[in-house]
Amino acid sequence: MKPKFNLFPASHLNNIAVLKRVNGALFFLCGVFSLLSFGYIKSIQNRFFGEEDMSAYSVNNDDLSVREEKTVEARPFSYYEDIIKKRGLFKGITPPEKKNKKTLTQTASELLAGYSLKGILSEDAPQAIIEDKRTKQTYFLNQGDSLGKFLIEEIKEGKITLDLEGQKIEMSL
Repeated sequence: MKPKFNLFPASHLNNIAVLKRVNGALFFLCGVFSLLSFGYIKSIQNRFFGEEDMSAYSVNNDDLSVREEKTVEARPFSYYEDIIKKRGLFKGITPPEKKNKKTLTQTASELLAGYSLKGILSEDAPQAIIEDKRTKQTYFLNQGDSLGKFLIEEIKEGKITLDLEGQKIEMSL
C-alpha cells in the first residue's frame, strides 16, 4: 500500500505538489494569525477606551445637527506681533546687527586707552611689550596673540597693527 502523503517523493512533479500543499497551509495559517491579531487589538482597545468612549468616535447625523459650531474671531496681525515680540520666538534666527564703523572706532579707542605700547623686541620672532594701565601688568606678545578683544596682526619697528572685528588699528611707541 502506497502512503498518501510523502514529504520526499521521488519525482519532481510530486515535489511541486508538496510545495503547493505547504504554501496553501502557510497561507491559511497567516490568515488565522491575522484574524487573531485583529481580535486581540480590538480587545485591548475596548480595555483602554471602553465601549462608552468608542461611541464618541462614531458619527451620527442627529449629533451633527444638535452640536454648535465654534467660530474663531479673526484678530489683526498687531495682536499676534506683540505676543511674538514678548516671547522672542525668532530670537536666534535674526541676523546680528552690523556695528557702525564710527561706533567700532569709538569702542576701539576706548579699549586702547587702557593699554600702552612700551617697546618692541626685534628678533627672529618680534615681540611687542604692552602694559595694561589698569592692572599695571606688562605683556610680551607675539604676532597672532590676543590682547583683550584685539588680535595682534603685525609687529613692525616702532608700531604694531591690531585687529578688532575686522578693523585694523595701529598703535605706536
